[in-house]
Amino acid sequence: MGRSGSNRRVLVVSGDTLPLPGLPTTGAGLRAWGLGKGLESRGHEVHFLMPAVALERAAEGVDKSVYQSLTYDHLYPQALNRRIADLSPDVIVFQHWMSAVNLSERNRIPVVIDFHGPLVLETLYQDLPHLDQLRRLKIRTLPKADFFTCAGEQQRHYFYPWLMLAGFDVRDNVIQAIPVSLSPDLPARAPGNGDVTFVYGGVFLPWQDPSLALETLVETLEQRGSGCLKFFGGTHAHVDIPPGKYRELIPRLRSSPRVEVMGMVAHDALLQTYQRAHVAMDLMARNPERELAFTTRTVEYLWCGLPVVYNDYAELARYIREYDAGWTIDPQDARVIRSVIESILDDPSILEAKSRNAQRLTRERLAWDRTIEPLDAFCREPRKRAPNTIPSLLLSAAPDDLEVAVKRARADVRRARRSWPARLSALAREVARRALKRTYVIHLHGRPARVDGALRPGRCAGQSFQAEADNLNGIELLIGTFGRLNSCDVVLHVREASDAPDDLAVSTVNAMLMQDCAFCLFSFPAIPHSARRDFYFWVESPNAALGDCITVFRHVEDNSLVFSQRCE
Repeated sequence: MGRSGSNRRVLVVSGDTLPLPGLPTTGAGLRAWGLGKGLESRGHEVHFLMPAVALERAAEGVDKSVYQSLTYDHLYPQALNRRIADLSPDVIVFQHWMSAVNLSERNRIPVVIDFHGPLVLETLYQDLPHLDQLRRLKIRTLPKADFFTCAGEQQRHYFYPWLMLAGFDVRDNVIQAIPVSLSPDLPARAPGNGDVTFVYGGVFLPWQDPSLALETLVETLEQRGSGCLKFFGGTHAHVDIPPGKYRELIPRLRSSPRVEVMGMVAHDALLQTYQRAHVAMDLMARNPERELAFTTRTVEYLWCGLPVVYNDYAELARYIREYDAGWTIDPQDARVIRSVIESILDDPSILEAKSRNAQRLTRERLAWDRTIEPLDAFCREPRKRAPNTIPSLLLSAAPDDLEVAVKRARADVRRARRSWPARLSALAREVARRALKRTYVIHLHGRPARVDGALRPGRCAGQSFQAEADNLNGIELLIGTFGRLNSCDVVLHVREASDAPDDLAVSTVNAMLMQDCAFCLFSFPAIPHSARRDFYFWVESPNAALGDCITVFRHVEDNSLVFSQRCE
């Protein structure tokens, strides 16, 4: 890889805000930090990147300029690839497969993708319309990597099928588990001498339901007239995720004199509060996502010396039981939950031994200098894997076969789409949409985008842009199909400017090959010397009709088309 010795230059790309001084963070940011710091502890030179939007919206009153060198604009594909070229790492570690979506197909640097959690399963709990497109995007992205890590053994079994669907032979030991880990330098405990302080902290997420545990805690504290709960949390800073059960829970917590609702705070300030508290309440209703989660917040509690009241079903529960670092109970058994709370209030001294055990557990089993071994081993001997010998699910049909299938089915699809019942149905939906003034909006990487009008004869959509590199050879455009299979042709033209007389390139894609709320690639012969030149593209569908047409998406804030560039 061009460097002597076994230590490497490693780039860790975080999917969220890193836990830097003055900034709040999330489990994703802590995971990236833990992996990078673990590699540093083994002698590697580690560089970090995080999305610029994560920094922009992270906190008020913080001098963010000192962190600008750690950011990249994740909305523009070439921004990531330029930063990679500038840093010239030996290995790239992506915390989250979504962070690798824009990685160039021509990349020759060994890549690791870390699965911190089951994103597709999390998306299911948000009731978003593009779940199928997300599944396909994941299967298309995974082959960019050469090695994988995840946060636990239960997760590893979940990710095996995904890797097989993407064409990997899992007999090759391509994925290893690295638990969520923190620094081996444990913080000093400084618990207060007054009432027992319980803590709870984290981003509001719809797949989490701590309602029964927290309501039982508050009721018990109020009845006993002692103890308090310090509650930290809020909605995600830059991704629009519904709060789920927290929407109903927060008013109840705010109404109690025994609760302090603190909101989202800087990570360093949060840890200081944890070090002064006595016990953490971390019970959540069981569901498929929670069964797989190796919960970052819990590891932080333990690291700070907080005994944890925890779920009995999760992988981390085995660690807590083995070290007697808290209680592992049924999160839906209010009687048992109340009994544990009362035992703590009756005799707070029982927390002392469990607190020591919590930090011993963290140091022995969850410190990044010990858990990083599988990733360290790959980084010391990084390698690009051979092409998959097992076909990906998405590549099971060759492009020629797809073209033949489209040609065979197109006449039948067109006949169905352009029948009078289909046209009347499409007209009725269009009239209703206009009358109700409804606009379909999706959130792409936290950025809202709206549906534009239908592309029919006489109507087009265009966008000026500057090429990010030489050999521009494709435009990926976010397409809407109105939830149906269409038969029209969609034609994309590239020119030097909107008023230029001639096309530099033309690409045609049949709508039968397009998916709803998904990017479609319009490829064309490479345009040489395109870097930093201004261009204009426009898209039309001259043979579309009512009920047999597609649409495109525009960013809400500036009305620009949602697209990305491809350069050879």
